[in-house]
Amino acid sequence: MVEWMNAAGRTAALWGGLFLAGCPSDTDGGRDRGDSGDSSDASDSDDGGLDTDVHTDAETDGDTDDGTPVSPWVALDARCGDDSLAIEGPVPDEAWTTATVRAGAGDQAWQVGTEALRLEGDVGGVALTLVAHGAPLPVAGETFELSLANADGSVSLVGDLACQAIPVGGVGDACREAFRACDAGLQCALGVCVDDGGPTVTAVEARLNPTAGSLGLFVEVSDDETSTVWVELLNAQDDVLTLSSGQPFPPLLLPAVEITPTLVSASGWLPASVPVDDVAAVRVAARDALGRTQGSPMEALVDAPVAYLAFSLCDVTEALGVCPTGQVCGYEDGTPATPARCGEAPVTCPAAWQASTHALTGVGDSVAVGGAVAPVVSARCDEGASRATLVVTAPSDLYRLVYTGDPIVSLHARSSCALPQPRHELACTTGSTVDLILSEVPTFVFVDFVAGSGTGTFTLEAVP
Repeated sequence: MVEWMNAAGRTAALWGGLFLAGCPSDTDGGRDRGDSGDSSDASDSDDGGLDTDVHTDAETDGDTDDGTPVSPWVALDARCGDDSLAIEGPVPDEAWTTATVRAGAGDQAWQVGTEALRLEGDVGGVALTLVAHGAPLPVAGETFELSLANADGSVSLVGDLACQAIPVGGVGDACREAFRACDAGLQCALGVCVDDGGPTVTAVEARLNPTAGSLGLFVEVSDDETSTVWVELLNAQDDVLTLSSGQPFPPLLLPAVEITPTLVSASGWLPASVPVDDVAAVRVAARDALGRTQGSPMEALVDAPVAYLAFSLCDVTEALGVCPTGQVCGYEDGTPATPARCGEAPVTCPAAWQASTHALTGVGDSVAVGGAVAPVVSARCDEGASRATLVVTAPSDLYRLVYTGDPIVSLHARSSCALPQPRHELACTTGSTVDLILSEVPTFVFVDFVAGSGTGTFTLEAVP
């Protein structure tokens, strides 16, 4: 799953459930009415009688009483809209890496890569959502061919599927992009059909900091109900940035911070998979707490961050602005509960975090871990907020820290105790070991316990 980390250190899924959530591209650069862009857990109960003429080199699910092979695609669901094809259901458990759709005049092929394939559980499953960009996608009632293959092509699965029309629901009915739509005058918001409404974007100012890998926005809106901002990243040709498979990069969702009733800001660190240097513009929409939006998204070219004055309020993502030389942007007590301000880089942890200091002597040395106080805000592998804090020094070398004790969620190390920027993160793991270069310069290690507090032991080992 690709994620977006906001300034509060929280991560928002960019696609979820069992299909890739994208946004169809209209000719005017806007979005289809009724498409919230969110994936939802709303289930789809239609069987959709599918053509199950499947040919495979992989094992099938079994045989019938008369010896006829049982199709492994009997439960696949295929839905065709005006510009989308969605497929969902179980397939044999193989390391599928590519999927190809053949449909339309000339039997042309549309291929998707691993980003659109989801394999879950013991049986395995695949789910695709394809958004047309001139591809010959099938229409409702038409039969098309879907084939899957593993990396070297030695195992393949080929079958013909009949495309069903996308059903339409009323107020309160479940909806799901490319699977269930809403009646005219309604829109799909957070997986439910709701009355039309929501904010309209009237102006956008975008700023990009390639060094920090962050994006910031000022968005003028029609009312004061904006809670999130939806963002597509565009290149210099005004096209949506693509993943390595060629599929469009999923839209970003980030919390809106109200400045005035009709002006919000939003900023966050871009996922590592984004080619930051290729981002030339953004396409932006605003949403209310129900996930509703009105009007077409608005585009804006990205500009450079402004320069903050010394000791002024600041944006911790360093997208909207950067502090003067010699100062950094950090929260006054290390957490988003207090304002962020430019200032000298802190060399210690906030006193309230009750960090314990340990001068280790080398391999074989150990230290006790206990308590969970520190609300660290930025950890790539863990959204937790309550951690025990250790300030560790040791003779300069590469060590393996091995944890034993009460169950933990993650181990997390930083070069600065309270600064939230990702560049200060040295390591983050959900396991019980982490390799770190330690020295006489303090390294800050955080332990996130499953129960919120606990005890354990760290032991230094040599790295094999």
